[in-house]
Amino acid sequence: MSTATQTELRVVVAPDRRRAELVIPPGLPRQALTVETCQALLRAQGVKLNPGVLRRLQEVVKAPPGGEGETRLVVAQATEARDGQDGKVLWSVDAEHARENAQGSYYDRSVFIMVKAGQVLGRIEAPTTGHDGVDVTGGTLAARAGKPVELKLDESILRDPSGQMIAQVDGALVRQGVRATIRKVLEVRDYVDFSTGNIDFPGDVKIGRGIRDLFVVKAGGCVEVGGLIESATIECGGDLISRAGIAGRGRGQLKVGGNLSARYLDNVQGEVRGDLICDREAINSNLVVHGAVKSPGGMILGGRLTIVGPAQLAVVGSAAGVATELILGSVPGLEPLAVDLEALVQELTARRDQLQKEQKLMLLSSRLTAQDRERQTEIMFELQILNQRLAKGQPALEGLMQRINQNRTVDLSVGRCLHNGAVVTVGKISYRINGDLPGPVRILREKGDVVYQLGSASGRLAQVAEVHTTA
Repeated sequence: MSTATQTELRVVVAPDRRRAELVIPPGLPRQALTVETCQALLRAQGVKLNPGVLRRLQEVVKAPPGGEGETRLVVAQATEARDGQDGKVLWSVDAEHARENAQGSYYDRSVFIMVKAGQVLGRIEAPTTGHDGVDVTGGTLAARAGKPVELKLDESILRDPSGQMIAQVDGALVRQGVRATIRKVLEVRDYVDFSTGNIDFPGDVKIGRGIRDLFVVKAGGCVEVGGLIESATIECGGDLISRAGIAGRGRGQLKVGGNLSARYLDNVQGEVRGDLICDREAINSNLVVHGAVKSPGGMILGGRLTIVGPAQLAVVGSAAGVATELILGSVPGLEPLAVDLEALVQELTARRDQLQKEQKLMLLSSRLTAQDRERQTEIMFELQILNQRLAKGQPALEGLMQRINQNRTVDLSVGRCLHNGAVVTVGKISYRINGDLPGPVRILREKGDVVYQLGSASGRLAQVAEVHTTA
């Protein structure tokens, strides 16, 4: 490099044109460093003179650097491009689910996110295009546009124009990779335990293994369990299918809207709106079955079963005389209503009789005070209301009793043995069986009486049982 070159004021533009430097050689006379000279050098290199560049030149000229060596000062810089933001998914249900789990017990801390139709699940943010930059020569520094989020939704989730994701059905939100859906059937591969928490699901629930002690499973549809159900609480609107059995230990509670099918029942309590199908035995269980009991190979040992429909069993009771009771001919869905309605009718009737008596005494009086006449008006008004209520209540009670009588079923078939000591209750009469009755034996109601059929023999059940009347 020549000496002249080393002593010249010059401008160097970076290869990527992102900055321009003013190069000041050592010993440059101060009068040679002017704003005009610097502007001319920058223009010669194609650098755009914007207000920022001019301010920087004025600062350099006003306070030039000292020192013996060459000085490089950045006097122009590019305006960098701002890349666009990628699209993203923001799930509001995650925060809601976390709050619910934080408020509940360890049993309530579910890993499943249950959603309702119409619920906003979150939103999808669209990508942004970004803003281009400008280099020191005025050229464009292109910005990278953001990428759209990769999320595939099926018909169970609607994305509206604003990007909101809205549930179209009740169910469990499932996200796998780039896919999201709401499932109407909840599948639990293993156990319902602390790894899942309690379950409250609007549809069907399928459980691969079993349900641990004290956990709760609620389903609007059916529940199917592949393994053992321990002392858990199960409420379902449809059928309950237990591929193994139910070991309730006296704490297991069932409320089944459909049929209950199980290999065995042990110390289970609850209500079955449909039929009970038990492969082996029901031990020390207390169940109300609104349908039939279909267990031709099964045993009822201990406990109490209230059965609305017909019952088919192999064995009732045991040789050891374990207390076992079957309540037949009951209609538990209607009878409590009838009891309450009958009590109300009796109360209204008693009040009406009391007022009519008071009214009659007033009519016999020859002299009535103003207060007596006012009381007469009150009695007449109250009697009118009572008669209106009785005019509705009495026919309703009669209709309800008619429905109860139509639904009463006394039909018990025992294939192998109805054991000594077993109790069959029909209405307010309990029959404690005296001596084993080998099957097949059938108990029915004929012409208002409870009878048994044993082979070719038949007779009143009271002939082979101790009879007790309950209050």
